[in-house]
Amino acid sequence: MKKYIILLFILLMTASVFAQQQRPRLAILPFTGAGGSDGETIAMLLGNQSDLRSAFTTVARTSNVEAIAREQEFQSSGFTDSDTIARLGRQMNADYVVAGHILQLGRSRIVMISIVHVETFQQIAGDYKEYTDITQIRAYLPDMVRRIVTASRQDTSARPRIAVTPFNVLSGRVNERDADVLSQILSIEIANSGRYMVLPRTSTIQSAIAEQLNQRSGITDPDTIRRIGVATNANYVLAGNITSLGQINIFLAQIINVETGELLAGGDEEYREITDGLEKMRTLANALLLASSSLHIQGASSTGASNRYQGMSAVITVTNDRANRVRNAFASVLNAQGLETSGNVPYFRLEVALDVNEVTFPGNNRIFCRIELSANLINIATGQSVNSFGFNERGGHTTYVNAENAAFILVERAIAERYPDVLQQSLSSLSR
Repeated sequence: MKKYIILLFILLMTASVFAQQQRPRLAILPFTGAGGSDGETIAMLLGNQSDLRSAFTTVARTSNVEAIAREQEFQSSGFTDSDTIARLGRQMNADYVVAGHILQLGRSRIVMISIVHVETFQQIAGDYKEYTDITQIRAYLPDMVRRIVTASRQDTSARPRIAVTPFNVLSGRVNERDADVLSQILSIEIANSGRYMVLPRTSTIQSAIAEQLNQRSGITDPDTIRRIGVATNANYVLAGNITSLGQINIFLAQIINVETGELLAGGDEEYREITDGLEKMRTLANALLLASSSLHIQGASSTGASNRYQGMSAVITVTNDRANRVRNAFASVLNAQGLETSGNVPYFRLEVALDVNEVTFPGNNRIFCRIELSANLINIATGQSVNSFGFNERGGHTTYVNAENAAFILVERAIAERYPDVLQQSLSSLSR
């Protein structure tokens, strides 16, 4: 009996070691930015999350790595230097690296984190939260960790590659640190969308830009875009400028096709200070993603199997919508597949229900809005369901009005990104 117990113990230990070897290795770097011990405390709290430990084998930091991290500070504003992150990751024999930065905003602070794949330099995902007390971070970490874990498990090899360039500050009245942080947040929003494989700033991109600037060409010059594309093997480039008009700052961004030099999507947002700029970056990212998504959808629908339904119409009903925002988001997807949404004799009926609620968390001074969406596309003639679709999103802010707006922005984006595949597959199935 004793022999069997010993054998079972050995087998369990062997299985545990094998499981750890199979998990990707994750390094968590000390968070840079604000003074005090917040950075190290947040890094430790992050590493203690059970979901993170079950998905990764965390790697201990050495004194050499900590010295390099503190020396580099990942450029002036935090963690945008993927070369440094990858170098530290290789020294620690890690597959992924989580790096973060803390920004002081008067009485409050913003913590930003990003997970980078060491081999490809890809920014897998990121997150950012505003807090006034370190104890609030505990409530944020589970969601932040779930985002990191989920993103690391996705196969991104088929996604188009987008290289992120430094944004030009064109006015001396613009706070360069704030502008750089906002560009990081825009990059995080693009990465979290799952639409692109995001390649943040590296020395290769900087070298290509520097050479062109020496020739008095701008970052959005077609030759510069092509050089960046060749250097990073990217399909698209995210570039832009920040300028000012009186007391208002203007953040302009563009997604440019590397091969043709054509503008795929563009947008701009006004902000006065970084606190309202944070929310504007979500809006700007949403505009860029919606514009680029509609072009991708149109390209896909032109070769899809849903031509049988070209010119047919669908009626859309949405409960608890705000200014037809959700209806219009669904209409854009249906229209891109060749379905009209203004016909007199509809073939389909899309029924959408929204459950919109205010959510608060103890010890958190931010207000959240949670939206649960369920949608059902019905063949009116047969009464049968063609497809069903659902998800939930949550947006936060200091006021409920802004929190609700943030949540609806996330809902609009999710519809544009997720529903095209659902719709195309169901229509293709009906066409067989």
